[in-house]
Amino acid sequence: MGLTVFAYELHEFCTYALVGLIWVVQLVHYPLMKYVASEKWTEFHQAHTFWITPIAGPLMLGQLISAAGLFAQDPWLAGFSGLHFLFTFGVSVPLHHQLSQEMKNDLIHKLVRTNWLRTVSWTVHAVYLLITKSHQ
Repeated sequence: MGLTVFAYELHEFCTYALVGLIWVVQLVHYPLMKYVASEKWTEFHQAHTFWITPIAGPLMLGQLISAAGLFAQDPWLAGFSGLHFLFTFGVSVPLHHQLSQEMKNDLIHKLVRTNWLRTVSWTVHAVYLLITKSHQ
């Protein structure tokens, strides 16, 4: 297996896994945050961060590195991956940082609302991969 084939397969795997993860987070996990008792919030948020980071982090890194390796063949992959990082570290991470301090329903609502940016961008990314693969 060539390096390009490996990079593409890694990119596909990471993207499809992240699409599944982001939809579960968007439709299940984030909306349920508003039901956490305020006295348990800090413990809950620390657990969320502890458990989600080793799942999402390596997948995002694998997606980004593989996209960089495939840049010459398809710069759109790097563009999509960069967009996900921008939304994640420019919007979601700062909101999570604020929420780690205290539970605020308006911030949870903002997190759910703005997370649609990531949900849609990852979904479009996956559809793009499916379409371009079918034309190879």
